[in-house]
Amino acid sequence: MSKTYFIDSENVGDNWIALLSKAAADDTILVYYTMKSPHMNYRNIILLKESDKDVTFIECNYGNNALDFQLCTDLGYRVHDIGDGEFIIVSNDTGYDAVVRFWRKRGVKVKRIKGNACASVEAVEEPLLDEETVSPEAFAAAPEVAAPVVTATAEIPEETPAVVTVTEEAPASEETPSLDTPSEESTQPASLEEAQDILYCIGLDNLVDLHDALKKIFGEQSGKTFYTEFKSKTSYKSFISKHKKMSRDEKQKLYTGIVFKENKLDCPKGFTEFLLKSWKQKPNLNSLRSALLTKYQKNQAREYYDLIKAHIKILNNIK
Repeated sequence: MSKTYFIDSENVGDNWIALLSKAAADDTILVYYTMKSPHMNYRNIILLKESDKDVTFIECNYGNNALDFQLCTDLGYRVHDIGDGEFIIVSNDTGYDAVVRFWRKRGVKVKRIKGNACASVEAVEEPLLDEETVSPEAFAAAPEVAAPVVTATAEIPEETPAVVTVTEEAPASEETPSLDTPSEESTQPASLEEAQDILYCIGLDNLVDLHDALKKIFGEQSGKTFYTEFKSKTSYKSFISKHKKMSRDEKQKLYTGIVFKENKLDCPKGFTEFLLKSWKQKPNLNSLRSALLTKYQKNQAREYYDLIKAHIKILNNIK
């Protein structure tokens, strides 16, 4: 099960750097910072630069407990959007324990660990305050709470949108896989057939990669629409089982071809094989860029690298 780490940098500084060597390949590291976050030292900057882990830095507005509120808002969005997985707040601040209890009562795996526990991702979570612990009897008697509607605003780099709106989806029919035409961010409509091919390549066993792939390829809105559809309808499990059987290599080539097609580029012959062989030899982005520069002309290599760097880990995880 993949983990998502929510780093309160104002509180723990750069202790989270230890996660670069401890976290699993499919884990997600999110670092929330403000103008008051401690500066990173040079040694840790070098470790970050040389690591193959994808780390997302999320700038937050500064104010009294402002980062805490923005982190918790984004946590709620990601719990709703991703669903499966484990969510770990990295902070010494016990104020987050109320959020931990809130999600645990709803069956979500959320915990908090101290900054110095990042050196061991197996560390036991911080205990919740006894006087605030809710008994199982009290929880059983509590009324059911509807899933919240969350709106989060933050300045987020690269693919993650600055404004994210999550609303509860209406129940979907489970008879025949079908989608209403989603509202698109581009003039070209996203292809349901290609989205279904992505679903077949990745499967429903890895929802984190499926979620990321659909949004990276088809855009935030269409990607989320496809993901919600695939995840909510049990008929898509049957769709996968009845799909024409493909080997891992064929799935990886299909995935790569869709990425190039959606960006209006022709995929070079043998590109996928070369890409994955290079990644297997040295699984970090700097080495991958160097490998592409040795294989293709400078402008082409840069174009291919900029296109594929967001997909290489997903591509490598295809089974």
